[in-house]
Amino acid sequence: MERNAAKMKLDCSAFKNADPDHLWQCVKGNDDSASCKPFSVICEGFMRLQLKGNQSNVCSGQLEKEENNNWVPVQQDNFDFDVCQQMHCGNSLSPNNSTNKNLNVTCTDEVKVVLHSGKDSKCYGTVNIEVNGSVKPVCASTWTKSEAELVCKELGCGKLIYTKVEHRNSGGIMDHVSCKGSESSLWHCPAKHDKNIQCSNQPYVVCSDSVEVKLADGPGRCAGRLEIKHEGQWRKVPANRWTEAQSAAVCKQLECGEKGKTEKFSQGSGSFLSITCPTNKKISNISECLTENSNNQRPDREVEAVGITCEGHKVVFLSGTCSGHVGIEHGREIYWLSGSKETWNQESADTVCQQMHCGNAASFSFHSRADMINKVWKDSFSCSSRKKSLSECSQTTLLPPDHQTSTAHVKCSGNVKCE
Repeated sequence: MERNAAKMKLDCSAFKNADPDHLWQCVKGNDDSASCKPFSVICEGFMRLQLKGNQSNVCSGQLEKEENNNWVPVQQDNFDFDVCQQMHCGNSLSPNNSTNKNLNVTCTDEVKVVLHSGKDSKCYGTVNIEVNGSVKPVCASTWTKSEAELVCKELGCGKLIYTKVEHRNSGGIMDHVSCKGSESSLWHCPAKHDKNIQCSNQPYVVCSDSVEVKLADGPGRCAGRLEIKHEGQWRKVPANRWTEAQSAAVCKQLECGEKGKTEKFSQGSGSFLSITCPTNKKISNISECLTENSNNQRPDREVEAVGITCEGHKVVFLSGTCSGHVGIEHGREIYWLSGSKETWNQESADTVCQQMHCGNAASFSFHSRADMINKVWKDSFSCSSRKKSLSECSQTTLLPPDHQTSTAHVKCSGNVKCE
């Protein structure tokens, strides 16, 4: 249907015993009401096509066709029409013949799906299509959860948390989108494509990979006040109705062990996030507890923020003020950092001094006291460049041969003064 064509009402019920010879025989006059929706027809000879394998340009990749609700590669023979035009990707360039028989195609247009939020995440926001560098909205006339789930999958953004429709008038590029979920891109779903579709609604999508978690204002990254970054804003979580199972999920997500216990930390100054965790299953990611209503702020008065100490929490310290043996407190036990010559180096020593707020390492050494060697920390840290804490350094899976023959000692360039 042309963009400015009049809307017509069709009624073929008069042809009870036979089909009409022409569609115009069913016309019952014009109908400009809002309830009059355009319809589409797919003939049995139509072949659905898509390109797969390039998230940054969905108009380049391996050509596939739909057969019996499955997508199968197209072979390099007997394609005598411009497949790119059918997929709204411009015109076809020369096919890129690969070593196998499957057909790879690159079209003249560069197209990708993008989420715009005005902030720093690609995994939530309004749904748009970027064509050759120009961004235009997707319209939401028939938007459902199926289309939103495909967007999260296509962008590598995890699972869908929620989707909604925002009311805004704009010129769109795609409307009446209807996805099965097996498509390689939203662009390849059946839809109306045009350069200037009048949109009154636009879809908004929030995917799970847009959510971040941290434990703030604690003695280490594995202990502190729980904060969740949702739609670009860090928020606290109310302590009432919080469970140990939810603490465990946070600790696992932060790679801080399998369990955690709730404790009181400073309340901070941010607002609260309303979360609702499912009660009928064990959660593996805190994003499973977020819904469309999570941003509804709770009153700050008389609400306590949840704090967590994970079983993986450990405190790095020096036996002296800005110098001494490097110790690790875990639980109620004191351990000493290995002085292995493979891992205890200038970068690791600098990292310890940085973590202690003592500047950089002026010197570092290896000590072999018998009472300390028996209590060497089980993990070995390898800091390839200066980090803010040992927890940011990689942990070597295979311990060095001299892991337990010495302990680490450092003298930092700075000093901590108590006033």
